[in-house]
Amino acid sequence: MASIQQAMQKQQAWNGHVRGSNKVCEVAIFPIFDAEKKLAGFSAISRDVTSEYNRTEMLEQEAKEDFLIRIDNRRTFFSLAEPQLKKAFAQQESVAVLMLDIDFFKRVNDTYGHAGGDEVLKEFAALVKKLVRKKDLFGRYGGEEFVLLVTGMSVAAVLAFAERIRERVEKMSVCHDNCTITLTTSIGVSFVQASAQIMLEELIDRADQALYTAKKEGRNRVVLWKKAQQDPVSG
Repeated sequence: MASIQQAMQKQQAWNGHVRGSNKVCEVAIFPIFDAEKKLAGFSAISRDVTSEYNRTEMLEQEAKEDFLIRIDNRRTFFSLAEPQLKKAFAQQESVAVLMLDIDFFKRVNDTYGHAGGDEVLKEFAALVKKLVRKKDLFGRYGGEEFVLLVTGMSVAAVLAFAERIRERVEKMSVCHDNCTITLTTSIGVSFVQASAQIMLEELIDRADQALYTAKKEGRNRVVLWKKAQQDPVSG
């Protein structure tokens, strides 16, 4: 509203959006001058653009989020994680990346159909969202893989956190079409101190290698990156 007042004080035209509690209007305000070119008043034209505005906001949100499970998609995760990584290093904080994979997800799709698989993805994401801190970044990396960036925790605390996620997933069950679906998750962890100044892509690659090792060793476990094998495992 300050910009409108400034325009009126300067006797200038103004146009823009005015948002109320449940309505958005496109407003144009014009000064009216008399025959002596003195300000006589103002004329305003408004148009309700609430539906249009809400639709635009929804499209913008959908571009940032995974449409199915309503968490950051891969593109948004990277755009947010890069500056958060730099900030953590600048503040001398440690950084960890967790790669989470739903074990045998293909079996879920084959057994319960894609609707069952979608329900599992949503319930899994909702559970992890409840466990992460507000400052953590959680997103869908692709398929049944998820990525989590955490800062300012010791390696022991990060591994305990990852183990807590693994245990909670193991105890959860998803109801679909009168069936109960149980899950487990494999988690790969990469961890560095602030002095490492490593790139995000390298951190994710290390966590991914650790994830593959977790799957090779039997799944349903947490593995910290050291010299993890890089050969992918399907399933």
